[in-house]
Amino acid sequence: RLYVHLVWTTHERRAVFDERRRKRVHGLLAALCHRQDCVAYAVGGVSDHVHLLVSLAPKIAVADLVRSLKTGTSQVVERALGVPDFSWQRGYGVFSLRETEREAVHRYVINQAQHHAEVAKIRQGKRPGVLLYTCHQIILTEALAFIMRQTPESPSSPPHQDS
Repeated sequence: RLYVHLVWTTHERRAVFDERRRKRVHGLLAALCHRQDCVAYAVGGVSDHVHLLVSLAPKIAVADLVRSLKTGTSQVVERALGVPDFSWQRGYGVFSLRETEREAVHRYVINQAQHHAEVAKIRQGKRPGVLLYTCHQIILTEALAFIMRQTPESPSSPPHQDS
């Protein structure tokens, strides 16, 4: 199985998910994953975006899963939850994970409200901190280091020769 962390926002980052709506949408997202033979280990988010930690069934592509999740929730949010003209942003973010990273990402996804409260305190100057932290900071750093090691020498550089 492939583990992925998915994230996307409401169109124009409209803050439409109060606690009641958030619970309904998160439950629906988990159920829709299950219908696609995928497992939603965690669903989280705040008023304008969602995060999911999902293991994909081998037969489904990430893009197909996200399309079905967005489509399956849009009408519910608009009609059943009373959000006029609701839509999700175009596109999404996706990070693949190793099994060993699953627990850390799980905590990050389910603790979105706390994470955003901390970021707000930093932005307001009520708490020292750096806003560059993300759940995937270490993953991205490792990926960049790997890419840098794999980059071939530029054509203008002569190949390295041992003497």
